[in-house]
Amino acid sequence: MIQRIQSIFLFLASIAIALVFFFPLANFFSENYSVQFWVTGIIKHTEFSDNVNISSLPLLIIVPFIALLSFITIFLYKNRKIQLKLIKFNILLNIILIALYFFYFINNIEEITFANADYLEGSFFPLISLVFFILAFRAIRKDEKLVRSADRLR
Repeated sequence: MIQRIQSIFLFLASIAIALVFFFPLANFFSENYSVQFWVTGIIKHTEFSDNVNISSLPLLIIVPFIALLSFITIFLYKNRKIQLKLIKFNILLNIILIALYFFYFINNIEEITFANADYLEGSFFPLISLVFFILAFRAIRKDEKLVRSADRLR
């Protein structure tokens, strides 16, 4: 049934990961310039040299894929085993996204701009979606155990 709690968790996870496109991830401030990092790229707010050339293509590929896959997973409610596998894959992709963001992109931009990152609201949405994926996984696993126990009683 589509009205299960895990469907709500998966829907909230897909919304949370899609919101990454609408909010900036981090700001980098220095004396002469300000750089804002979005999933779609880097926006420079004031004059400074164009030496920040970091392609955010991996983020542009992973984020919509996670959102689409989590939305598709909602409608696979008749096959809980496939749903569990897809959620595990989504959790893995989400962890890769978080690692890319925090350990690769932020570090590289900090080295190039010589400024520390101020994390904004967009950087927390992958973490929120990860929590929703874990909650959906637990709910589906709980349903699977319930069905197995009912099968044993027959």
